[in-house]
Amino acid sequence: KLNINKNKKSNKHSDTSDNLIASASNDSIIIIWNINTQKPICFLTDISKCEINSLLQIDSETLASSSFWSIKIWDLPSSSEKYSFVGHSRDITSIIQINKSLLVSSSLDGSVKLWDFDTREEILTLYGSDSINNLVHLPKSKFAFTGDDNSIVIFNAVIRQELFALKNIGEIILDLSYFENKLMAICNSNIVMIWDCAKFEEM
Repeated sequence: KLNINKNKKSNKHSDTSDNLIASASNDSIIIIWNINTQKPICFLTDISKCEINSLLQIDSETLASSSFWSIKIWDLPSSSEKYSFVGHSRDITSIIQINKSLLVSSSLDGSVKLWDFDTREEILTLYGSDSINNLVHLPKSKFAFTGDDNSIVIFNAVIRQELFALKNIGEIILDLSYFENKLMAICNSNIVMIWDCAKFEEM
C-alpha cells in the first residue's frame, strides 16, 4: 500500500494508502493520486526522458518503474530515485516482485532477469525466445513467462530452476494472468487456455 507522508506534522500528505494510486505515461512522469479528491499529491520524474512501461509497488514507501531497458526504484516519502537496475538491451515488458529480496523483469531482448534488492545486482538471466512479452507471478516463489514462440515456461525463482515448459500450444499468446490458483493464457483466436497451478506447487 502506498504511503507518501513527507511530513508527519502536516496533513498535506496524510492520505491513507487505501486512497492512493500511481499512474505513468510517455511523459516520463509518475503521478501519485488521491482517489477521493482526484488530485495529484506527488510527482516522480524519470530524468532518462523515456516512456514508463510499467509500475510495481514494492512496499508501503517504495515503487518500481521500468523505462526503456532500466528499472528504477523510487523512495516515495522523498519523491526521489533510490537506485536503478540496468542490464536489458531492449524495452522491459514487465516487472514482478517474488519476495522482499527478489525482483524479476522480462524484455523484448528475449531475456528474463532476476535482481537482488539487497545487493542491488543482477543474479540470473534466462534466455527464451526472441522477445519475452508476458510475465506473471505464481504461488510459492514461482513465475511463468512466454515469448513470441508461444511456449510457457514455469520457473522457481528461489531455487533458480526451470520446472517445465508448456510447448506446442498451437495458439498465439497475447497475455498471461493468474487468478484463484489458475494460470490463464489469452490467445488471439478468442480462446482462453487455463491450467491448474496445483501441479506447479507440487514441484
